[in-house]
Amino acid sequence: MAIVLAWLIPACAGGAAPPSVLLITIDTLRADHLSGYGNPAPTSPALDAFMRRGTVFRRAFAPASYTAPSHASIFTGLYPSFHTVGPYNGGFAVADGSDTLATLASASGLATGAVISNPVLSRYLGLAAGFDTYDDDLPDHELNRPSGQRDARDAVDKALERLDVMAGGQFFFWLHLQDPHGPYTPERTAERLAGATYADGDLELPVGRDHSGYRAIPHYQRLPPGAASGRVGDYKLRYDAEIAFLDDEIRRLFARLDEDPRLQNTVVVITSDHGEAMGIDDFYFAHSHSVGHGQVHVPLALIGPGVPVGHEVRAEVSTRDIFPTVLGLLDISLPKEPPNGLALLQRTGAGGPMALTPLPSRQSLLAAATGAVSGSGSPVFFESTNQVGVVVDGTLLRRDRFAPDDPAWRFDNPNSQSFWKPLGERARLLPAIGEPPTPGAEGSTQPDATTLESLRGLLDRYEAYAAMAGRLLNRGSGRAAVDPGLAETLRALGYVR
Repeated sequence: MAIVLAWLIPACAGGAAPPSVLLITIDTLRADHLSGYGNPAPTSPALDAFMRRGTVFRRAFAPASYTAPSHASIFTGLYPSFHTVGPYNGGFAVADGSDTLATLASASGLATGAVISNPVLSRYLGLAAGFDTYDDDLPDHELNRPSGQRDARDAVDKALERLDVMAGGQFFFWLHLQDPHGPYTPERTAERLAGATYADGDLELPVGRDHSGYRAIPHYQRLPPGAASGRVGDYKLRYDAEIAFLDDEIRRLFARLDEDPRLQNTVVVITSDHGEAMGIDDFYFAHSHSVGHGQVHVPLALIGPGVPVGHEVRAEVSTRDIFPTVLGLLDISLPKEPPNGLALLQRTGAGGPMALTPLPSRQSLLAAATGAVSGSGSPVFFESTNQVGVVVDGTLLRRDRFAPDDPAWRFDNPNSQSFWKPLGERARLLPAIGEPPTPGAEGSTQPDATTLESLRGLLDRYEAYAAMAGRLLNRGSGRAAVDPGLAETLRALGYVR
């Protein structure tokens, strides 16, 4: 990963006050289902228009295909295997004392606040540390599972209330939006999606017995009789309608940013924690079983003072690089030492200094946007419990973490209530940027043998370092106490045993 030793933050040049930062993470949002990323259906006009006012990253990748580890990576700058949450979802917490965006912002005297919409991100996960207010009250309930959640209307309402209190001073605020996470139950039909179709839309799927989505509608995604068929096209359109609902609601937030002079000096970061399977590996309308392209390719944009307007970055970047970017924007120094003793990895790595630094990088997304670093040739990694992957220069390689005969495959996947499924190795050239998305595809062309061998070597090294990190971290020692009611909810969701 390229290292930028000097921060390029135009907003801070010439003595101008550092901006505030509003971080927006949208749960389960595939990049290619936004109209601005190639969806022919007009799912996201408000998001598209707002993101075009800044810099859009066309090939941004989430570090994980789960909610908890991906957000922990955004907040710490560490890949999942290198922070205490690990590549799991709901079992382990961010360790007490970890340097996160919120703790560092608070220590620097900034006002901080958060509104979240998913029980997995409730304060037990440890991300509440450093926030003056952490609104994890979830007034709604998910269809089919006893899970609390919050829809975009309520989340935006609460965010506007909190921003009104913090406006005028420098702040760091995080808004997490749950839509379009399944079950796809949009509050209203989006009239602008009338007539939209998908090429595989007539494929009929049964409702599965578990949540995996393997050749079936995930059991938690089942709908009342008459609400929808089992056609793939119907479910994809319901997913798009969830995006459209979110888009309509977030428009109100964008309007406030424009209208309130106290919020003019604010940089907005918009991204997602992971995507959703839409047919790759025969999985539908679920996530976490792999690191297929549709589950880790996410939207990412920076908008605000000092950010180039109407610009695109086509090099691969990781959403973990939000960490150094936000600290740079807020004029906060990076921690001198990596958290949790992981500096040891730099000293013990075989073959000299680490070449693929899973520690917090100084790769600033703003530096990439302004041309200070191209990012070309820098590997970007991603993980799930059972798979690991890397992408470099438009070529993606992913593979299982266990051999086909490993006993690990005989353990159940708590997230889906089914057995893990070996998927083998997949190596593909990604579709060209601007190509219309192909249902279920992540590129069809195999890379050449030399490129494939190079990517395998990168994954070999990454997994070796990940194993070392696991031993150093003693993962689970930082687990927070879980409220009994929340523990029962997480068990019902399948996130903890």
